[in-house]
Amino acid sequence: MDKLKFTKRELDIMHVLWDEKAPLSAKEVYDKNSTISLNTIQAVLRKLLRNKLIKTAEIGYSGTVLTRKYSPLLTEEDYLSSQFSKKSITNLISLLIKESSSEDLDSIEDLITKKREEFKK
Repeated sequence: MDKLKFTKRELDIMHVLWDEKAPLSAKEVYDKNSTISLNTIQAVLRKLLRNKLIKTAEIGYSGTVLTRKYSPLLTEEDYLSSQFSKKSITNLISLLIKESSSEDLDSIEDLITKKREEFKK
């Protein structure tokens, strides 16, 4: 996957959408992150929609007004993996392993074992 580039505002809004399990309207995004004006949120949502990074998941009511609710098409994991080369991922994992507790290492080992089993199938 090519490295994805977001503006700060786009990334802020994507984080709000990633953190929520349900689709959100522009007003609901604003309620979660009021450091961005509602007009900016609406403009950024239109741009993300145009670039096929989010979708209109449903139409719902905001008070008495019908409004679009958005959900991400791009997962946070896919975004993060696009930010690193294979070499930098290996370096990052090495660093994380050095700093991990025994329980963390057990979890990592379980993930590796499951992934290896997928390759055998």
